[in-house]
Amino acid sequence: MKQTLVLLFFLLAQTSFGQKKYKEALSNARTQILKKEYAQALPYLEKVIQLKPKVAENYYLKGLCHFEQEQYTEAIKSFSLATEKDASKWLYFKKKADAEYNSEAYQEAEQSYTKALDLEKTKKNDTLYQYRGDCFLKMKKYTEAIRDYDKAIELNDKNPQIFYDRAYMHVQLQHSEQACSDYQKAHELGFKKAEKEAYELLKCKWAKKAYPKDNTFIEVSKVETEIFTGAIVVSKGLIYKKLEVSSEKNNSYITQAVFAFGDEFIIKVDSPQGFRTDEEGKIHIGAGFSVLENDKVLGSVEDLFGESAEGIEPTYLKNLKLTLKFSPPLEKGKKYLLKARFFDKLSNAEITWDMPFVMADKTSESNSINSSVAVLGNNVETKSTKNIKFGDLEVFHQNNKLKDKILSKDNFYTIILKNKENLGSNVLYQYKWVDARTGLVSSEKTGETLAQGKGMQINLAVQSPQKVGKYILWLSLVDKQNAEKIWTMSSVWEIE
Repeated sequence: MKQTLVLLFFLLAQTSFGQKKYKEALSNARTQILKKEYAQALPYLEKVIQLKPKVAENYYLKGLCHFEQEQYTEAIKSFSLATEKDASKWLYFKKKADAEYNSEAYQEAEQSYTKALDLEKTKKNDTLYQYRGDCFLKMKKYTEAIRDYDKAIELNDKNPQIFYDRAYMHVQLQHSEQACSDYQKAHELGFKKAEKEAYELLKCKWAKKAYPKDNTFIEVSKVETEIFTGAIVVSKGLIYKKLEVSSEKNNSYITQAVFAFGDEFIIKVDSPQGFRTDEEGKIHIGAGFSVLENDKVLGSVEDLFGESAEGIEPTYLKNLKLTLKFSPPLEKGKKYLLKARFFDKLSNAEITWDMPFVMADKTSESNSINSSVAVLGNNVETKSTKNIKFGDLEVFHQNNKLKDKILSKDNFYTIILKNKENLGSNVLYQYKWVDARTGLVSSEKTGETLAQGKGMQINLAVQSPQKVGKYILWLSLVDKQNAEKIWTMSSVWEIE
């Protein structure tokens, strides 16, 4: 009896020691797996399997370590042993199928995914249907693949990969309409290459041919003011002959940035050049705009030509035109900002247009335009309505007449416009200084003045910018008694 008790105690001690070694080895294996040190975990798993060869999870963990090291043959062996020890765990069959798929054993993988689907109790695992569909895809069983992708999408319609793969199945079955729809959905969900494939394989209406964009930074190459509206136009890498704003309805010039609701007007850039060409020698142009009130965007369109699939030949590009009209919720009498742009879709070249404007009862426009360049001095451009003219322009500082176009920073000067014709004595004026390198407005002012002295000349006090550099001075005069009488000028000055 005593010997029996001693033997029983020895066996219990052995069992307790073995259990301790098993737990320690399993803990070390799990720690290495959490650290993604899969190679280091394997010796511990060999030990736990030796100590407890009937536990299915140990084979599953070993298979996982082989799988993460892309040792798929070894992974399949371990996962297979896990499923033999416990055939009730759907995850064991799923991982076995993953390893079989990566080993290009697609038929075996399809069978393992099917077993996993049979065991998965919620029947809401879209991934299992997606992956089994992938197996059918590889085996060119397109109808079966679509059936599984349908089920996966029914469970999860936010996965772009499933739409993309189903689209390709429809392509193989010549279901063009369904394929275009699936490609578009994949693209909307963020799968960018879906658009390129939709265009190249099917010429889907929504898709456009994708070309690589040159994202090289482009500096400002030109800044000017549109002479009538005072809009600031900044060009980066593009050149053109001239700008204008005209009325769509009356084929007349817009003479101030004043618009009535519903009146269409056109922003036009003549003879633009500098667009990058694709490998077919075509250019791709975008155009967009936004309307702001105190920096708050009230409405915008990123690209009016966004749905255009084809480029155009450069020789066909005579001008760029953007037709716009304003409507509520804009309010009469309020000041807003229109930001418009023409841009190259293949580079960062662009022309931007910033125009403060006011809503009114009537759009400011005229068919009677008189324009001249450099008649009042070096590089002075003028435009007017109703044949308004000035015979001379002089600039004074403390009674000293300036002989060149150089001003001191932050100083007051007097601009004298002499020998006016067809402009009343009571004049509303507006001027602004625009940085010729950046297009930013340095300062601006509006006011009212009276023509006086010999020849009823106009004297205007103008304050120069506070910083040195090259600036554009834009000046607009409006007859207070007749708003259709407008005279404007634009000229470039150096500030020292």
